[in-house]
Amino acid sequence: MQKRLTQVLLVILFLVIVGASTLFLFRNSILNNLIANKVNAFKEKYNGELLYKKAAFKGLNEIVIENVSLYSPNKDTVLTVDSTSLKVNLFSLLKGKVRFSNLLVSNILVNLRKNDSLDNFSFLLKHKSTRKTTHTSGYSVVVENIFSFVFDAISANINLKNIAVIAQIDSSYIKTNIPQLAVKDRQLKAQFFVEELGIVNVWNFYGVIDKAKRMADINLVSASKQSSTIPYIKSRYGLVLRFDTLQFSIGENNYNDKQHLFELTGNAKIKNLTINHWRLSPQDVGINNGGIQYKINVGNDYIELDSASSVQLNQLEFNSFLQYKRVPSKIITCHIKMPETSSQVFFNSLPTGVFRSFADIKTTGTLNYQLRFLIDTQMPDSLMFESALMKHDFKILKYGATNFTKLNDEFMYDAYDKDKLIRSFSVGPSNPHFTSYANISNYLKNAILVSEDGTFFYHKGFNERAFRRSIATNYKEKRFARGGSTISMQLVKNVFLTRNKTISRKLEEALIVWLIENNRISSKERMYEVYLNIIEWGPNIYGIGEASKFYFNKTPADLNLPESIFMASIIPKPKFFKYYFSPDGKLKDFLDSHYKLIASNLVKKEIITEAEQEALLPDIKLNGDAKNFLPKIDSTILLLPETLNEDGE
Repeated sequence: MQKRLTQVLLVILFLVIVGASTLFLFRNSILNNLIANKVNAFKEKYNGELLYKKAAFKGLNEIVIENVSLYSPNKDTVLTVDSTSLKVNLFSLLKGKVRFSNLLVSNILVNLRKNDSLDNFSFLLKHKSTRKTTHTSGYSVVVENIFSFVFDAISANINLKNIAVIAQIDSSYIKTNIPQLAVKDRQLKAQFFVEELGIVNVWNFYGVIDKAKRMADINLVSASKQSSTIPYIKSRYGLVLRFDTLQFSIGENNYNDKQHLFELTGNAKIKNLTINHWRLSPQDVGINNGGIQYKINVGNDYIELDSASSVQLNQLEFNSFLQYKRVPSKIITCHIKMPETSSQVFFNSLPTGVFRSFADIKTTGTLNYQLRFLIDTQMPDSLMFESALMKHDFKILKYGATNFTKLNDEFMYDAYDKDKLIRSFSVGPSNPHFTSYANISNYLKNAILVSEDGTFFYHKGFNERAFRRSIATNYKEKRFARGGSTISMQLVKNVFLTRNKTISRKLEEALIVWLIENNRISSKERMYEVYLNIIEWGPNIYGIGEASKFYFNKTPADLNLPESIFMASIIPKPKFFKYYFSPDGKLKDFLDSHYKLIASNLVKKEIITEAEQEALLPDIKLNGDAKNFLPKIDSTILLLPETLNEDGE
């Protein structure tokens, strides 16, 4: 029995030796056959061409591949690699797979070109796929596959030497040199030299990559210890991004195949960030410290930033929930919550270059903020928008760069046309054209209210209903077709801010409005009085005192109902008033519907009677200098801007 067992073991040992010897003798044939299959599969999938000069084993399990080249479908060279060396598992080759533990690549050149719609790299993103789309091929599966691919491709030891990446994208030319990128014992280390427009920025790139735990912690630090600029995006998008430190970590928290749920956790931090774009602000926007501790849930038909995620903005911290869902329709949800926070911490944490009016402001008390937003793209009219900044024992101890109480006293107002200063004048009794609230026709005051802001005397600076309608309309028309500004917002824009149509101006405008309205810095009557005395009513005509004389040679107190409705109608585009008239000096017919709508809203609010509504005709007579501006011949009719809705909002 023992003899027979020995014979069996000898046979097995012989077969192993023969098999190993055969594998060793024919390993190069197996290797080249495997590579040929991979090359053919690549060509079939991407329509590009991948070539190499030589591939062979060196020693027992080391593979050396020489002169690798990648060509686009139009034969443009995308990539060249002089030499690649990797250690593999021989038995995995028999299964058609390459499992390597060490990778050494020398002299890598990446050449990316794009001119208008032609490029040499997009073919890599447009591969031919024979996979059938199924319910399981949702977001979670895609993200899990990408995550697995990246970490499976990482070897325990990687050494990439002499990497050059040249990108010629339209008029931009960017060259990046990386002398060495190494991963050893989970430690990643590299240095990037990025050249654009003759300026070289040097970045240190280091961190930890743990293949077993499927996590990475990466740092990108400017070698100069000063903020450095991210290349390309300025020339391409006009956006400047500078920072000195970026830290990013990511790891797989859980993947539930049955529920098609993939969870990612991690954090990101950035220091000394500077952003500059003409749409954002005319000045640099600065954030000293920003960051996020995030949890991302990826389902089959949705991607969301979990509500447990915490965002940091300088000293401020708040929780955020963001979700994009594609089934049964595309739905976007956003919730932001800032817990009760010291008001001084809040103002100290505002980004520089955005809220300049609040520089050096001193306050006491606390603030908290909540935003709730949801839009179903198939039903935009039903969107939800709720925004509230709430205070507790809040007081202003000292105003900063701007003293908002100037609204209550006489002050100098600068009238601009776009960025050009037209004139300066006093808003107060020393100005002979200034008209007090009590001396302005009630017809005019109410006609403007139902035209511009029907709930002005009841809201605290914002009309969420009008704002929701504005968002829905703008989304449906894919352009900025309707604004949601209240009279309070228009007043703040004119008195305290520039005319730059930027995001920063809108944010600063909103915060100033909140401060004035919620702290009763100025009364509603005074705010409306100032508004009526500074807005533009015609060519170099500012304030209701000048306007009533210019159009009707009357005082503001004497304006009747038809005249008041006309005055309200021209506020959106006062310089175009002349196109409202025929050469004979009568209002054109297209104003009939506007007069009816204004009158209807005035009746609803019990400002005029139904009898006055019935007697109303769009019939006015210009007795002031305005009649000299009327065209001598009929002009192209310009439609009245849609500034009203049925509720006068």
